[in-house]
Amino acid sequence: MQVGQQSEFLGNAELRNQLLQMGHDGSLHPCLLFEGVVGIGKATTARWLAQAINCEDENRHNRPCGGCWSCRMIPEGQHPDVIELGPDPDKVESIISVRQARDLLSQLTVRVHSARRRLIIIDPAEAMTVEAANALLKTMEEPPRDTGFILISSRPARLLATVRSRSQRIRFSPVPSNDLVSWLQNRGLAPFPGIVQQAGGGPGRAMRLCEAGQSAHVALVQGFVAALAGSMDGLLAYGESLTGGARSTWRPKVDDVMNCAESLLRDLVHIHARGNEAMLANPTEVNRLSAWCAVLDFGGIERLSEAVHAARSDLGANVHGRLVLDTLLCSWARELGPARKAEA
Repeated sequence: MQVGQQSEFLGNAELRNQLLQMGHDGSLHPCLLFEGVVGIGKATTARWLAQAINCEDENRHNRPCGGCWSCRMIPEGQHPDVIELGPDPDKVESIISVRQARDLLSQLTVRVHSARRRLIIIDPAEAMTVEAANALLKTMEEPPRDTGFILISSRPARLLATVRSRSQRIRFSPVPSNDLVSWLQNRGLAPFPGIVQQAGGGPGRAMRLCEAGQSAHVALVQGFVAALAGSMDGLLAYGESLTGGARSTWRPKVDDVMNCAESLLRDLVHIHARGNEAMLANPTEVNRLSAWCAVLDFGGIERLSEAVHAARSDLGANVHGRLVLDTLLCSWARELGPARKAEA
């Protein structure tokens, strides 16, 4: 994003106004934790805030101007005082390593080059290994002069408790359904039923789902529930079909299955609470989901959710995707019993 004005964002305007005011006043917490669903604009907001704080326009009300050197360099990742830390490219697994943490600490011994405030953006923060997080912990709490951290996370529960306790948690709310649908339509996209629920109110994820099309999501859900309802041989074949080749090839497919399972869970909670069926992420599966609800209490739904959480944790720990999917589906099949074979 070249011009970081509020009009470029969707939702959470008041939150950004508060961040902007604290940035101008110099009252930002040394370590901010931006948390919210995938695609809600957390990382973009972090860069926008870095622009606003370091903008060279003399009128603070015009910041970020989008045209000065700092405003142009920050979105391109070229500003020496705005450091972005992501997964280690030298590692097979998607982690932020202790080597990266130590390299960052070495960088922070150098004085700020030209910024009013040096910012370190860590995304996704939950990718930090225990060793990396512990190495950075004291510096997050007491950073060098004119330096601050912004942690980006869609799964803050996976962060060390000591990291969360040293951060000011900034929660990004899902974008309201009508606003998100209008935003997609204004971009020439055709939102399909359930897309807002599938995206969890996140514009970025909604756009990706829209571009892929409803048929892609329906096929994903149908494949998941068919494997769940089938024989053990079929279940194993499902995992094998998605996890061939290199990790970089199968990891996105397994992530899609996790997202699919989470969307089914949200619908289960909605049906159990006797919510409006028009709000379901997977309206074509309402009969099947109702049959599942008939055998599940909220404790059963929670156990299904815990199985998905465990699967995501295993993926982060470099467990192979096939084992992750086999374990997840077996857990769900065991919890649902005969209801897993219900028809849509």
